[in-house]
Amino acid sequence: MIQFLQTYASELIAASAVILAAAANWRVVRAEKMVRTLQKAERRTEMLVEIEKQNAAVGKLAMITAQKFMLLQRLPQLVPFPDDEMKRLRTSLDFLSDLKSQEDEHRRIAEAAGDGNDVALHHKALADTRRLRIRLEADVEKETVHYNELLDASRHENT
Repeated sequence: MIQFLQTYASELIAASAVILAAAANWRVVRAEKMVRTLQKAERRTEMLVEIEKQNAAVGKLAMITAQKFMLLQRLPQLVPFPDDEMKRLRTSLDFLSDLKSQEDEHRRIAEAAGDGNDVALHHKALADTRRLRIRLEADVEKETVHYNELLDASRHENT
């Protein structure tokens, strides 16, 4: 028995090392697969959050635009060219209505972009979505300020 161990000890140690290396490799492959799955889920969630923020900005902008439209219908004298402003507001409302009606499609596209393996495509789609959301939020701010100015002017006109 000792003779056998002495003869084959190095081979036994080498075989054990191969088995342990294979097991370690299998665990690494499994861990990498899990990491990729988690990264995809994280990208998908990140995109969906941006889409929801964008949808909220669309809703806010639609609301403030509609309020402005109704105010100018009642008091067109608040702006120098009421017909042009009403036309602009109507166009904005139509565009926002289209965006609102496409929410589900945007969400599906966002989910597809997050599920893919192309990280660069995901980052480009995410950047585009963030850019649009930021522009919408800036428009919300501008329209809110202008609406408040018109509201103040209407109060002065009523007194």
